Amino acid sequence: MVSYDKTQILNDMFDIHISTGTIANHAAEFAEKAETITQEIPLRLQDAAVLHFDENSGRADAKNHLGTYSLK
Repeated sequence: MVSYDKTQILNDMFDIHISTGTIANHAAEFAEKAETITQEIPLRLQDAAVLHFDENSGRADAKNHLGTYSLK
């Protein structure tokens, strides 16, 4: 869920008025549309002869996220 602070930042900085519910609905819609490819990605990675990993970090929702990958 998107915090109130984040929607307030959008409002204050960019004059974008959007509710947390709207953002949550868009995120759910995207997740549904991306379901097929998110299931296919691990299968492609397992079948790849060579993989390239580039470790990058980021922080979102108080959690650290690490890693990107690509097929070669």
